[in-house]
Formats: sequence, C-alpha cells, structure tokens
Amino acid sequence: MHALDFRNRTAVVTGGAAGIGLAVAQRLAASGASVAVWDRDQPALAAALPFARGYPVDVADADAVANFDRLLHKDWFRAESLDNKQRTLKTIGRLSTYPTGDRQIIYNTLDKLLGDKSPIKLEWKKYPDKSTFWGEMGDTVLYLNRQKIPKGNDKLPENDETNSLAIETVPHEVNHFVNHDKVASTFHYFESEYRAWYVEFKAEHNRVPTSQEAMDQRISWQLNPKSFYGKYAASALKNPQEAQKFYHFLESMTGMKVDAKNWKTVVKSDPATWPNKGQAAAPVPSGNVDNH
Repeated sequence: MHALDFRNRTAVVTGGAAGIGLAVAQRLAASGASVAVWDRDQPALAAALPFARGYPVDVADADAVANFDRLLHKDWFRAESLDNKQRTLKTIGRLSTYPTGDRQIIYNTLDKLLGDKSPIKLEWKKYPDKSTFWGEMGDTVLYLNRQKIPKGNDKLPENDETNSLAIETVPHEVNHFVNHDKVASTFHYFESEYRAWYVEFKAEHNRVPTSQEAMDQRISWQLNPKSFYGKYAASALKNPQEAQKFYHFLESMTGMKVDAKNWKTVVKSDPATWPNKGQAAAPVPSGNVDNH
C-alpha cells in the first residue's frame, strides 16, 4: 500500500465502528490522522476507541453531520491541539444531538459558531483549579474552561457539568456576542445578563422559566453584592433613573409594588406570597433572545 502522511490532519469516518468504515479509520489513524469515528453502534464504537475518538452520532441526523463538517473547515479548529480538538468535537456533538432543548436557539448558536461568515472562534482556556467559571465571550473569541470537558477518547459523560458548559454556557455567551453586550453600571447590563441566562434556560429546557425560577436561579444572584454582577447593580441603583428600571423589572416579575424602600425585601420574599405565586412566565428581556 502507498504510504500516506495525514499528520496534523483530522478525519471523520461515519459508520466507522465496523467493516469497511473501521478499516478506513484504522488506515487513517496509522497514517497519522486524528480520527473521529461516528456510529450508532455504541458497543462496536467502544472497541474502536483505542485508535480513534468515538462519537455515538446518528449519521442519519443531517444537522449533526453537517455541523461536524462545518467544524472541520474552520481554521481555528484545525489550529487546535489534539486535546482541544477532542473537547471541541464533544461540545459540538452534545449541542448538535441534545434531544430536549430549544432546537431553534441551539441551531442559531451553532450557526454563529460554525457559519461560513462567523467571526467567532473557540478557545479552551485554563482557569484556576476547581473554578466554577465556565466561560466568557471576548470580542470574537469564545473562551471555555477546558477543565469542564475531558480530553481523550472516552464518550463525553452526560452530567450537570458537561451540560452546563455545552448546553448553557455556549448559548449564553453567544447571546452576549449577538447583542454586543458590554459590562457597565446600568440596568441595561443587568438585563443583558438576565437575557443571556433566559436564553440558556430555554436552550436547555425548551420552555421559558417561571418567575420563581428566574428569581431563585438568576436575579437574586445578580443583585447580591458579593457576586460579580452585584457591584454593577449596586452602582446603577444609586442613579434614580436607573433604579426605577430595576423596580419596574421586579414588579413585572413578582406582581408586587416595588420601590427604593422594599426592593431588597421583595427579592428575598417567598414567591408563594406574590400575586402570581411565582408561577407566571418570567419577563421576556429586550434584545435578541434566540441567537439569530
């Protein structure tokens, strides 16, 4: 057989866990390629893992296959290390095949990452050990915590940590990009963080959050002076005009009358005492809420 040199190249083999597909994947791997094998037969896929990265992707899923194809054409992906290529493939695979989320948001998010004209590139960053930081959006670089997605050939574990990065953080940070969000001591910035959370919640759960979920999971944290966002909210609340926007927002969430004297009490109150009992849909934030 002719010698082939596929070093520093990435190959994807569909149906690669057995038969001709397996033989092709083995030859590519022997020639130095970084090989990703897709197959629906997970036991056979596991057997192929000693020489290739296995992804249990339904090759009949045209969107998933198309997303991997687009990824392989991105210059930033080609320039990644092998370890980070593995992390990226697993993340895009999880997003592409996540069965219970808002498919429109997920589709739009993937398009912003993988589209021909997209300026975004993904970069895996090392954060401090045990960091709860999942990622952040630079001007055109999406930084993700490489400690949250394992390198290597193993199937990506499906758990809160991997879903938090792939299904929540990626749509969240892309939402900041499409809305041109900037950190500031304003209600607009406060709402932009709420909006990005609102989008990630829909991406994961395929529904809008309730007011209680929004308060418990996001708003009380954003108003907590000990959080990253709290200091910006506290500064904005010193401005009477900005403060009125916060009060109006809390009123729309709780159904209660909110002012400078009681807003902290309202934030800490039991949703069961709200007129809407906390079960009404959370307020729809302004701006782009589907990452189109």
